[in-house]
Amino acid sequence: PSGWHVIPLLYGGLATLLRLDLVEAWTGFVTLGYAAIAIGIGRRYSATKPLIYIGLVGVSVAAYELLWYRMVGWDAGDRFVAFAALGASILYLYRVLTGPLMGYLRVSAAAVHGFAHVHWGVSSIALVFAVLHPIEVNQGLGLATGVLLTRYAVMQGRRSGKNEPVVGYPDIWVYLGILQGMGVLIYVGDRLDIGRWVSPWLGAIAAISAYFFSILPWSSWGWHPRPWRNSALIIPAVFAGVTSPVINAWSLLTIALSYAFFARSHRQIRISYLSLVFGNWLLWQQCDRWDLTHPLWFAMPIFLSVVYITQVDPTLCQPSQRNERHVIQVIATAILGAIALGTASWLVSGAIGLFILLSGMAFRVRAFLYMGTLVFLLDVVNQMVFLSSQYAFVKWAIGLTIGLIFIGIAANFETRREQIKRLLRHWLAALEDWQ
Repeated sequence: PSGWHVIPLLYGGLATLLRLDLVEAWTGFVTLGYAAIAIGIGRRYSATKPLIYIGLVGVSVAAYELLWYRMVGWDAGDRFVAFAALGASILYLYRVLTGPLMGYLRVSAAAVHGFAHVHWGVSSIALVFAVLHPIEVNQGLGLATGVLLTRYAVMQGRRSGKNEPVVGYPDIWVYLGILQGMGVLIYVGDRLDIGRWVSPWLGAIAAISAYFFSILPWSSWGWHPRPWRNSALIIPAVFAGVTSPVINAWSLLTIALSYAFFARSHRQIRISYLSLVFGNWLLWQQCDRWDLTHPLWFAMPIFLSVVYITQVDPTLCQPSQRNERHVIQVIATAILGAIALGTASWLVSGAIGLFILLSGMAFRVRAFLYMGTLVFLLDVVNQMVFLSSQYAFVKWAIGLTIGLIFIGIAANFETRREQIKRLLRHWLAALEDWQ
């Protein structure tokens, strides 16, 4: 083809660039005319095929120009919604008219779908900017556009089995669609009047939705199940974080139970650690509600969580990690014991020390036996010192009792030395088999 075909088009494109700051009722039609000329020239010769893509860009620019002129005086949020809606309309036209466009433009289906994907990205970005501004008129249009964009992304990840080529990675499209759908739900909860009633329950709704994401037969419907099941692990936590100021106890309980289910169904015990997070959140929320402000109410759930992790974690349960597990248990128990001794009454701290001691004996855990004994003895000593400083008679009684105990121990040790040695050796050997 002769270069004379392209020269007028170049002049027209340059003129269009020079008047970008001028948008009138007629400028969009001028841009559309140049785009039509570019497409007409590009489809004739293989050497000018890039003009087809330039022309398609020009058609979209012309459509946005025409819309821009008619939005003069609108608020920024309404403008962005309108732009997103226009982009969604164009991308669905591309998908519906894929066959005719392939025949007329002489391009592949992948090229047509690629332009549709670009419009999806532009519309999604426009919708995000719309949410960041007040929307006075087009709230319903924004919601409908978000639903259409979400549907488009999710359907791109569907393995339909047709001869239609898929542009990009299907799993990524599913992730993008789910992310966009979550944004639409958050938008609905934030903008509509029902938001203040629904927001506290969004965590429970998300957990139930994630449950169905995890069990539905996605493979038979044409999707790979991996992105849906992976998203199910994230959705409850995201909605819990977004609604954290107003989330209620039922939502936290439902989320904690959902992660326990996921841990069992996926056979990955570490997922249950998220159940601990939301379970502790629930307990602390109720402590705050009932005005339970003692530090032990907040320390005890953390201690129990650490104990659970040391007992079920696949790495810490290995025989080679026995010492590391023991150190973690000692540190956790020491912190709890220190909090109890420093903030609680002698009766409570002594009960906690005795409970830890008995737990160590029942479950054969050395750390609990050692630290429980230490906490209990420190509590007893502390109480004896306190009583002896307050009452002189108690001081003499305590001193006499301790003296008699030591005398009895010394006498028994002399007479039963071999028995005591055998007993100690037995206990030391037994402790070697404990955790």
